[in-house]
Amino acid sequence: MENPALEEFIEETEEILQDLEEGILLLENQPKKRSLIDRIFRGMHTIKGGAGMVMQPELADYAHHFENLLDRARTGEIVCTPEIATLLLDSLDGFNSYLDNLRGAGEVNQELIGRTLGKIAEFEGGTLADQTGSS
Repeated sequence: MENPALEEFIEETEEILQDLEEGILLLENQPKKRSLIDRIFRGMHTIKGGAGMVMQPELADYAHHFENLLDRARTGEIVCTPEIATLLLDSLDGFNSYLDNLRGAGEVNQELIGRTLGKIAEFEGGTLADQTGSS
């Protein structure tokens, strides 16, 4: 890979994903702990911003959907249920799929991406098209 910004983004995102996994596992047992929700939200926000800077709009959009879900948890609009924690953990595999693709180590797992985005739509009470149109 000959793009230093992209290399740095991948490295930083790998670190964020490790932190997110730890935070999500803690969140499973403390679903209302605001500091954990904030920590996970910030990680998603950082991935979204970084992806935008390295011209990866699909990855930025993916992170944006999770950021929105977490923002609803931050405001108390929803509670982080075990199902949401599982969805967040599944999303980590989606993010890793994007990173593998950026490294040239495979295709993005579109089935997983579609499934996790579909689950977000269920939690949002709408369709994925509704979400995409309102972001």
